[in-house]
Order: sequence, then structure tokens, then C-alpha cells
Amino acid sequence: MGRFVGSNGGATSGGVASSGVFSVEPGEDVFGLGRVRTFLEDGQFIVPPGITRLRVTVIGGGGGGGRFSATNVYGGGGGGGGGGTAIKALDVTPNTTYSVSVGKGGLGSPNNSTLDGYAGGTSSFGSAVSATGGDGGKTTTSKTGAAGGAGGLGVNGDINLPGGAGGNGGTATSTYQAGAGGGGASFGGGNGGNGANSSNTSQNYGSGGGGGTGGNGGDGIAGSTQIQGCGGGSGGSGGTHNQVGKNIEGKTGESMAPYRFVNRLINMTAFRGSGGGDGSDAGTGGGGAATGSSGKPGGLCGGGGAGNSSGGTGGWPGGGGGAGGVYADVGASGGDGTVIVEW
Repeated sequence: MGRFVGSNGGATSGGVASSGVFSVEPGEDVFGLGRVRTFLEDGQFIVPPGITRLRVTVIGGGGGGGRFSATNVYGGGGGGGGGGTAIKALDVTPNTTYSVSVGKGGLGSPNNSTLDGYAGGTSSFGSAVSATGGDGGKTTTSKTGAAGGAGGLGVNGDINLPGGAGGNGGTATSTYQAGAGGGGASFGGGNGGNGANSSNTSQNYGSGGGGGTGGNGGDGIAGSTQIQGCGGGSGGSGGTHNQVGKNIEGKTGESMAPYRFVNRLINMTAFRGSGGGDGSDAGTGGGGAATGSSGKPGGLCGGGGAGNSSGGTGGWPGGGGGAGGVYADVGASGGDGTVIVEW
């Protein structure tokens, strides 16, 4: 029946999840009896006896990040797009079986390759509702920065939310490389930050932060030679290289209300993104990284930060992967999608 999280929060492989009920804070949005099952991979859902109405949330997989693919001076890779989201209330018949498909996160651009990042997969609940994955970020083989991937789309939901777009890579000069783009967020969140452009006097490897559930990731910024400012993830401040580059703040993260049931499914402290290039722990988007470092992974629904080594992986569910920059081995993978059923 697939691997899923039952309404007691415990991961289960096969069989039937526990039917316990979440403790609910005042003002939280609860559907029906407050029971929830979250699918982490493909499976089936059988409508329980006596249940005639469900609410289903589907989130597509995040797109993988692109990369810098050259041995010379070139632009930055583009970040992967976040997965789309659709939310739908369904009238159902007890004991009916629905097929559940969970879109996987797209792989990042492979090492020693000019391939782009791969698109995330589509998540669906039968034929009733679906959400497409984010597009992969582009890989560049020229001085022009590569484009970030478009966000996925919700299909046939009562509420359809697009994923955030991946950030664009910066454009390089003949002397110095440029920064890479951060991944976009899922759940209608923000775009990834853009990589900084370089100049003939500035070694601007500043990379973009990942988008978060409440806003966009910060852009990488210009710095003087060997000093690069890195974009913050949503909710976090931008970091600096050698503590002398300028700072730039990502937008403040916001509540996911009215659909805060997602927050109850997991231990939130384990899914917080690194908010800035300096690694400060805030927000849900991963921070961009300085020279020779990897981008920070995204938190809940957040995009991964771009790196000047490898990008940060997209957060679960559906965050886009950050692009790899100047010293990249690979672009980062997007986060897997999910299907959440409430009754």
C-alpha cells in the first residue's frame, strides 16, 4: 500500500496506519475527524467505513538544480522550480480504493555533464486531483547565466498553488565567474534568489538563497575581489565571505495558515532551513554559500540554496534544488512530493 505517515505521525510501510488524532491548537484548520495520512511513495488509499468526504492535498516533486559546466569563466547555473500544489475536497463512497502517485524530486545536473537539472514528478490522487513537478534548472556553458526552472502547477484543485521559480544564474565577465540560482519553494512559496553577476574587478561568486513558504530567497550580491555576499533563505539574513561582504536579507517567512495541518505531520525542528549564507538557522529556504562551499538544504517546502560548490537539496515536500556554481560537482536534487489525505 506504499509508505506513508499515519495520523499519529509515525512512518509506516504497508498495512494500515494508526487512527489516532492529532492534538489541535485553537484556530488550526482541521478537516472532518482530524485524521490524516501522508503518502511518501506510491500506494493506495481505501476510504474508511462511514466516511463520505475527504480533503486531499497533492504536492509535486521539486526540480533539480543546474550547474556551471566548464573549465573556464562562465555564468552560474539556474535553480530548480518548486512543485505545484492542489487542495481539493471530495465526496466519496466508503471502501472505494484510490491509486496514489507521489512525484519524486528531479535529479540535479550530473557531474561532468552539460545536461540541465531534471523536472520533478507529478503527484496525484486517482484522477480527481494532481500537481505537476517543478522544472529543472538550466546548465550553462557560456558566460550568460542559466535560467531557473519554472514552478509546477496544481490541477483540478479547489485551491491551486504554483511552485516558486528557481533563481537565475548570474552572468560572468571575461575575468570572473558569476553566482548560481537558488531553488524555488513549493506550497505557493517564494522564488529562489538569483546569483550575482560578476565584473572585471569583482570576483562575485555570491549565490542565491532558496525560496521559502513565506517569501523569496535573497539574491547573491556584488563584493570586492575574493569577497562574496550570499543570499539568505526566506526568513534569514544573507551571509558574508570572510565577514566583510555586504549583507542582504531574504523576505520574512510567513505562516502556512489556513492549511497548517502540514506542520503537524512532522517534527518541525528537523525541517528548518539554514536562513543565510552564514548558516544561521531561520526560515524555510536554504541559504546560499560562499566560495568553495555547498548551498544549505531547504526546510519544510523550501528551496535549496545555491552553492559555489554543490547546491543545497530541496526541502520536503517539493522544494527545488539549488544550482551548483563555480566549483560545482553536481546540481542538487529537488525534494520529493507528497499526497496528504484527511478525513
